[in-house]
Amino acid sequence: MSEAKYDGAVNYFNQASQYTMDQIRYTYDADKNMLIKLHKDAEHHQKETLESATGLAIAGVFAVSSTYEALEKDNWSQHGPDWSLGFMAIFGIGVAYHIANKRRAIKAVERNVSADKASKNNIVM
Repeated sequence: MSEAKYDGAVNYFNQASQYTMDQIRYTYDADKNMLIKLHKDAEHHQKETLESATGLAIAGVFAVSSTYEALEKDNWSQHGPDWSLGFMAIFGIGVAYHIANKRRAIKAVERNVSADKASKNNIVM
């Protein structure tokens, strides 16, 4: 584990959540590897979201093109957008899935910081 990865993770979750860098560092000081893992997961899902969105856009272009061709030739059954609509659905589900998982990673950090913030004010005897 490198300190640069930890600092990058703290910075990422500082920008993505409502908590300050100091609050995140206080919570994850003893478990830096968990914060780095959550950061890698969030970045992975962000990358996968962009790839799925690209596929969705390409499938959308093909759907519009085949719809235009079907209307122009007045033959919907032969030239209509059949496969492209299926690919749009698949890529759309992928986009939604990866956005939800990225948000889940951010919420996990927020939950941990919130719980730690609430417990650090309690008096321990």
